[in-house]
Amino acid sequence: MTDRLLTGKRILVTRAREQAGEFADRLRGLGADVTAFPTIEIAPPRSWEGLDRAIDQLPSYDWIIFTSVNGVRFFWERLLTKTSPPGLPSPLKVCAIGPATARGLEEKGIPVDYMPSEYVAEAVVQGFEKIGVKGKRILLARVKKARDVLPNNLRAMGTAVDVVEAYRTVKPRGGSKRLKRILTEDRIDVVTFTSSSTVTHFVELLEKEDLPALLRGIAIASIGPVTTQTVRQHGLEVRIQPADYTIPALTQAIVDYFTPSYMRGAGPGRGDVTEATPESVRLPADVVLFDLGNVILPFSHFQIAEKLARYASNRERSDSKEIFAYLFDHEKGFVNEYESGKISTHEFFQSLRDHLGLSLPFETFVPIWNEIFTENREVSDIILALKGKKRLGLISSTNSLHFEYALRMFPVLRAFDQWILSHEVGFKKPAVEIFQKAMDWASVPAENIVMIDDMERHVTVARSLGMQGVLFVCADHLREALAPLLRA
Repeated sequence: MTDRLLTGKRILVTRAREQAGEFADRLRGLGADVTAFPTIEIAPPRSWEGLDRAIDQLPSYDWIIFTSVNGVRFFWERLLTKTSPPGLPSPLKVCAIGPATARGLEEKGIPVDYMPSEYVAEAVVQGFEKIGVKGKRILLARVKKARDVLPNNLRAMGTAVDVVEAYRTVKPRGGSKRLKRILTEDRIDVVTFTSSSTVTHFVELLEKEDLPALLRGIAIASIGPVTTQTVRQHGLEVRIQPADYTIPALTQAIVDYFTPSYMRGAGPGRGDVTEATPESVRLPADVVLFDLGNVILPFSHFQIAEKLARYASNRERSDSKEIFAYLFDHEKGFVNEYESGKISTHEFFQSLRDHLGLSLPFETFVPIWNEIFTENREVSDIILALKGKKRLGLISSTNSLHFEYALRMFPVLRAFDQWILSHEVGFKKPAVEIFQKAMDWASVPAENIVMIDDMERHVTVARSLGMQGVLFVCADHLREALAPLLRA
């Protein structure tokens, strides 16, 4: 990259110190003023027992999956202490979640048998479904805290999966005052996040601050949908996300954010990164389905957990992080039963009160539960611009308390021709049934339906059913994707 397209832009890199160099160098090469503030440190596991046992049993596995370069690094370092010369059994097949991980393996002489086209766990699952791994034994070497999408789905295919901790991420000590000073005094233009851990520790360092106010005027750049979802769970908006979930693509997405669309194109040195501009929807498109939360109404579930923690008398269950996990875990969260319409509002409240020992009446609980939404007015403007041109549907995993409140507070929701709501139809996204309900209402060919959602796995399901799926990143990207409809 020879053009200094980021001259004058100040960018904060939160990546671990060991990995920040490449990213910072790319940005500086484009003229950016880079400030490094690692919000995570990479550390070995507290015990090598699990990984050692897995290494001893390597010949018994059919596949080993690596989900990061760090996993490769720590696995290899441990392998060096156990075998000589180091290497993997020849029948063992290797999966890398993305190109950086694959490159880390190949540098150590380990060939990669499979890498998905999209660099997320859901894509690995889809790939293994096609490969066929029923009856196989799989080793997953990864960070201590991670989503369970991969092992749970692989086990559902009939595989035996061993998950071992290869490393862990920890929050650096101190730094809160320095981080606040950087954000308030250094005129930062972009804060970058390259993993959910970088987001979580960033938020924890600033837990006493009003984050939306502190970050006002600063664009958040996220490497991919999983990290973006974590950002949004904390009530923040992502402005920049690349189409490919890699450092080169994130660098290019930042360039594109500051480059007028008419100037974008193949310039000197720009062919090695992925363009972040979304693909436009195809005509004809008769029906447009919008997700509610984090597309139209950004919100923070973590705010609910923090507020409820103040009322929890059960000390073992009064930590806001534990409350958040108990309620909102995508697969096991208690709110899933409520949002699927399996229990009533008062049943939900009573069970929650009993579990946490909440010392508050229902009337006090309602505003705590509801007052977490803001309106993305740019998206609302897009919806109103489409009104009358296309039939509009709202398809959302939500509960009656949230939706009734949102309907009162945000008039844009009345612009929709139909609401397809999980608590009414009995299914939450990504269940195919809720999408089919929307398709039944639309009554047009699937390819004439556009589905907009901020969750990659929801968009993937929509596409598998023949719909046009648009992954929501920010209003500007959405406007570009819907340009053919807005011009009609």
